[in-house]
Amino acid sequence: MKEREIPKSGEFYRHFKMKYYQIVTVATHTETREQMVIYQALYDDFGIYARPLSMFMSKVDFEKYPDAVQTYRFERVDRPCVSVESLERVQRKVEREELKETITEHKMVFEEKKISEEKRKPGEEAYVLDQEVERFLDAKTYKEKLNILMSLRNDITDKQLHDMAITLDVTIEDGNVDDKFMNLVNCLKTMARFEVDR
Repeated sequence: MKEREIPKSGEFYRHFKMKYYQIVTVATHTETREQMVIYQALYDDFGIYARPLSMFMSKVDFEKYPDAVQTYRFERVDRPCVSVESLERVQRKVEREELKETITEHKMVFEEKKISEEKRKPGEEAYVLDQEVERFLDAKTYKEKLNILMSLRNDITDKQLHDMAITLDVTIEDGNVDDKFMNLVNCLKTMARFEVDR
């Protein structure tokens, strides 16, 4: 089994509870000589924390946390999915109706593609909106979208993930289908936390 790399200053990590952190440094405890990871939260008060390296790099206890969706307690990511600070700023400025308008615009784009499909010449490739993507698009809340996405975990395709990300106006990191799936799950969980029911 490949050994995990020790965190480096400036790297981003995602906790299995879907919160993001940035590594400050890896320090050595003066008494025990144990290596400690010093990291900063990228949410709320941006607190700075220390945790033993062995604990930071450990696997999630699935008996204690059966709903966890990642293998390790902390996993490195290229960058946080969405800056929580920017989400809070957007949430204050953007009303729910504007979000609905964005979804409607995406639906119109898909409808236009369907209409152009009907007018296409014989032999041209048709654009077909996947039923699961359509169900995802029609979901009213981010939580509903997340539930739909989770129900597709074992069968989802790269194209479905791409189309779903487009409807959310997010960019998912390159990688295999599992990596993209996790990235989209994390984005939706973050968005759902800031969703306001009216």
